[in-house]
Amino acid sequence: MKKLLAALACAATLTASLLPITANADVVTKPKYTVLALDTSSSMETTTVYDGEKITKIEAEKAAAKEFCKSALENGQNQVAVITFDSSSSVVYNFTDDIKALDTAIDDIYAYGATNFEEAFKLAKSLLDELDSSKVDKNIVLCSDGLPVRGESLLSYKYTSDDYAGWYLANSTLKYDNEEIKPNTTVYTLGFYDNLSEKEAVFAPMFMKDLASGGMIIAKNGDELKTGFNKFAKDINKVATPDTPDNPNGGNTNGNGEVKSPKTGNTFGAALVLIGMACGISMLVIYSKKRVD
Repeated sequence: MKKLLAALACAATLTASLLPITANADVVTKPKYTVLALDTSSSMETTTVYDGEKITKIEAEKAAAKEFCKSALENGQNQVAVITFDSSSSVVYNFTDDIKALDTAIDDIYAYGATNFEEAFKLAKSLLDELDSSKVDKNIVLCSDGLPVRGESLLSYKYTSDDYAGWYLANSTLKYDNEEIKPNTTVYTLGFYDNLSEKEAVFAPMFMKDLASGGMIIAKNGDELKTGFNKFAKDINKVATPDTPDNPNGGNTNGNGEVKSPKTGNTFGAALVLIGMACGISMLVIYSKKRVD
């Protein structure tokens, strides 16, 4: 009888210990909705190198932005919106997965005016607020070759006059980003910097890093800009879906941005459970046969 009980205990233990493994079979992903914010201030009319040729920075930005859209939309469920910012901010094209429409809209962008980061964030937020955070992942990818020279003022926050001449503009932008954007949106920043003063060259990477929550890249020419945009597109497609009320197991991912569902079993776990049960049954049969003999 002791052997019988041991056999049953073996089967029960294996079954109980392996049951949790069966809870992670199906994977789900949330679509990624990204606002691409492009600097169109007048400084973007200066030249850079892109694919071995000298062109204006605005043309390099447009070419790299189109590459970003193509890569970001590869998985078939994502959408991209494009906005521009200079002294103010404008919607170039609202959320879509139509790459031809995005390319055409980006081609029409031109450089003019000053640089207002905060207006870009506010406009991006207004587009993203139309979306349900429980159903989509929200992102902003912001590219600029400058620093804030327009916007709201905030004297006391993180930066001081020792950091940058427009520290009060940077303070207001960062505060808005921290409080209104980052809580439910991932921010990627791309600094297109090749002609900054010595002081600005120190502040700009720090500022762009502070704005970002997903990643920051500094590009010194058009080729590096293209590489940066492509990296962000790939990063966005790999980002895991966070926990939400509709998806409470959101943090349990397989490394490809796919989230394992807690509702169904997987074949491997189920097979192990059956093996454990078979082990116990076999031992029971052997024991019973010995008793008959």
